[in-house]
Amino acid sequence: MLEAWRMRRLMERELDKRSNDWSARLARFQAEQQRLRDRVMELAEQNVSFQREVTLFESNRVEASNKIRSLELQNKQLNDEMDKVKGEHTSLYRSSVELHDSFTKAAEERDQIQECLKSKEDNSRALHKVIARLQGASNEQEKTINGLRQGFSVELGNRSVGSSESITRMQMELLRLTGVQQKLRKEIQSCNLEVESLQQENIGISNRLQSSGNGLSLSSHRLVLELHARVDNLHMQGLSLLEDTSCLCGKLLGVMKSKSETIGSVDALADIEYTVKYQNLRQGIDYLALSLRKVKSVLVEKHNKEDNIVGVSVGHDTLYVIAVLE
Repeated sequence: MLEAWRMRRLMERELDKRSNDWSARLARFQAEQQRLRDRVMELAEQNVSFQREVTLFESNRVEASNKIRSLELQNKQLNDEMDKVKGEHTSLYRSSVELHDSFTKAAEERDQIQECLKSKEDNSRALHKVIARLQGASNEQEKTINGLRQGFSVELGNRSVGSSESITRMQMELLRLTGVQQKLRKEIQSCNLEVESLQQENIGISNRLQSSGNGLSLSSHRLVLELHARVDNLHMQGLSLLEDTSCLCGKLLGVMKSKSETIGSVDALADIEYTVKYQNLRQGIDYLALSLRKVKSVLVEKHNKEDNIVGVSVGHDTLYVIAVLE
């Protein structure tokens, strides 16, 4: 009995000890469970806040993507307009080259016409001298023939009877002189016709030369004015479009840099490449503006020179034509 009672006491003590141990463990487990529940609640709140931030970032990303697409579309449109302006500039340059070639050919033709007019003038002067000599000889021959006719008529009136041989000789002489007179008249008439044709040809060449000179000066003046207008148009509209393109590219580059700093979606190498391209675009615009200013200054200088040259040449040609017609 005593042994059984001792065993029972030992077992009760062991049960109490184990019960206390399990009670302490249960308390620790409950405390850990409460801590884990609090941690789960905290993590759930953080998850909700993270979900909100992710949603906000997603909306910002979509908005930034839309802005980038719109800016890329604007950049494409501006590039198309810039290509169109470049094409117009190329066509203007080709037309200016063609006009310059036409002007050179017209100047060569004018020089040839001047040389031809000079040779025609020399021929006309020589023919005028020949005609004057023939006219004097014809007048003298006509006076001689008229005198012989009068003498022959008087002699025939005074002599009612004469030798048939002398009459025949006088009639033959009269016929010969009449033939000579008609021949001289025909030569004078042909010379007069030739002189009139030469005068008409001279007048036509003079009018052509005068109209050609005025046309050349007017065409050159119109060419210079057209080039002035095209250069001014290109300087105003083309450079304004290029400046707008440069400003938009600069804004786009700034937006991309800001987005790359905030989101980190753009590579650093791409950022550097876009910056270099933008700087090259600015240098090209500055070079184009400098070239347009140089072209405009050259056109102004050429216009002033042509005004002086055309004024002198037109006056000289007018006096020259008046002298020829006189």
